[in-house]
Amino acid sequence: MNAVPTAEGAIQIAMEQTDVTLHGLPVLVIGHGRIGSLLARRLAALGAKVTVSARSCRDFALIESEGLSAADTRQLAPVLHDFPLVFNTVPAAVLGAAELARLPDKALVIDLASQPGGLDPSAEPLRGVRVIHALSLPGKVAPVTASGFRLTPSLSFNAGGLDTRFGTAQALRGRLEEICGTQIIDTIEAAEPVGPKGLFDVLVVAPCTGNTIAKLAYAVTDTPVTMAVKSHLRGGRPVVIAVSTNDALSGSAANIGVLLNRRHYYFVPMKQDAPLAKPCSVVAEMELLPETVEAALSGRQLQPLLLG
Repeated sequence: MNAVPTAEGAIQIAMEQTDVTLHGLPVLVIGHGRIGSLLARRLAALGAKVTVSARSCRDFALIESEGLSAADTRQLAPVLHDFPLVFNTVPAAVLGAAELARLPDKALVIDLASQPGGLDPSAEPLRGVRVIHALSLPGKVAPVTASGFRLTPSLSFNAGGLDTRFGTAQALRGRLEEICGTQIIDTIEAAEPVGPKGLFDVLVVAPCTGNTIAKLAYAVTDTPVTMAVKSHLRGGRPVVIAVSTNDALSGSAANIGVLLNRRHYYFVPMKQDAPLAKPCSVVAEMELLPETVEAALSGRQLQPLLLG
């Protein structure tokens, strides 16, 4: 289901960022996986002249059987001059300096691939070529549809009961229930059955403060959230942590290290948010949360973990 909002979001970006209609426009889709094939069919339905690149004879045959043109991903440079619009779905450096140099003036490249993406980081676009790194589109375009997940919110006593400069607790609770369509877990009693009943495939703590990180590191279960994590881990299921704390590189550093070294914990890639003003502060890159969840469900930590 992630492929659907990704394809739709990619087309939305293309329509917003180009000054011509997609109808009749030569378009290259690099990669014939789930996203590439779905995107290509939608572009063709809009009247674009679609070419899809792949590596295998089987994929070449499938592409041509769908009425599309096929190209070899390993030999893109000779054909790139034909395409003012390029979508990449391959998470490898398929677009290096030689390839970018062959693109027409003011071409648009929309990179949909997960990290490290499809562009060689050392390659610089030329002649007004624009590159848009469109990560985590499912979570931005259609968060409820993405992956078909059913979301259940959980709040600690403070998050669920305190008004802050960001809004009232009542407004927060109403918004969460409206988005998720499920009842909030906001008591320790309600959190205890999470593990025994196998309620969730993955549990996400976002944002995860230094206080919560410390409690998880030392198995303190005095809030609905920490109890939910403890109960969820009982079944050996993944827990995703999205760090957000001003002391990540000082007081909380040891506790983050504990969780990094503990089974079933996965972290959303993170970075210093204000190195000069707050040198110890670290926040998760929330746009990578959907990708981190997908990786965690397959037992893999999304990399790189530390972002520049």
